[in-house]
Amino acid sequence: MKEELPYYVYVIFDPRIEPLMPIYVGKGKGGRVRQHFTPSNHPNKHLQQMIMECKAIGLTIPYETVARFAEEQAAYDYESHLVQKYGRRDICEGSLYNLRDGGHGGRRRKATPEQRAHYRESIRRRKQDPKYLERCREAALKRNADPEYKKRQMAAIQQRWADPEFRAQQSEVRSQRNAEPTSIAFKREQMRRRNADPEYQNRRLAGLRRRGTEPDLRKWRGNHLRRLHADPEYQIGLRERLRKHNTSPESRERIRKLNADPEFQARRIAAIKKAAAARKATKPAGS
Repeated sequence: MKEELPYYVYVIFDPRIEPLMPIYVGKGKGGRVRQHFTPSNHPNKHLQQMIMECKAIGLTIPYETVARFAEEQAAYDYESHLVQKYGRRDICEGSLYNLRDGGHGGRRRKATPEQRAHYRESIRRRKQDPKYLERCREAALKRNADPEYKKRQMAAIQQRWADPEFRAQQSEVRSQRNAEPTSIAFKREQMRRRNADPEYQNRRLAGLRRRGTEPDLRKWRGNHLRRLHADPEYQIGLRERLRKHNTSPESRERIRKLNADPEFQARRIAAIKKAAAARKATKPAGS
């Protein structure tokens, strides 16, 4: 029977939740499903993290072969159907760790131009849906309120930025992006809209205050800044960027307009006085 129907669709479940909750749908042949449970450079980091956490506490990951097919395309179609049925958690629509809608073989099978266009259009529609945006916001707030999640995120960030190759790659990508005229215009327009949105400003200030009171984050930021300032290459690059910024005609014109703006000068003086009063209030008596 298995030889006649070599392709199958499987579902992986979370053993920590009763009743069992589906967390991944896949299509396979042979021992494909067991590859998820062996240590490897898995492309789906969130699924791999969940499997490692369950193994660390002695749990076995349950899975079920839900259907078999003679034709590979039929298996792909059924995989896509189940992904749509259960919903993906990365787009706040369900419980699955799947990163795509299925039906195309993941990274091993190159998507057609029609599939890529359909994927871009679906993303565009989601980002214009207020209900979808609200679900994403609620999911992000729930994740960020979990201390264990924040510790894992901090450890992952520290590990990535400790790699010299990763830092060099990010610096190169950022330099190329910032040099594009369209990118500069887009960022300016985006910043203008954000600065004009009181709700965004309130969220930003609340986030800054919250991050400033977290001991682990303050310790990491302090160590990170000390490493940067002890790096001669970083200091040379920083001085060069500041020199280019301060000598550019656009920067000089912007500074001239700001200095001629009475409202800006009033806000600047008020901020200086407020910072001086805060320093005076925290200064020990008699010092």
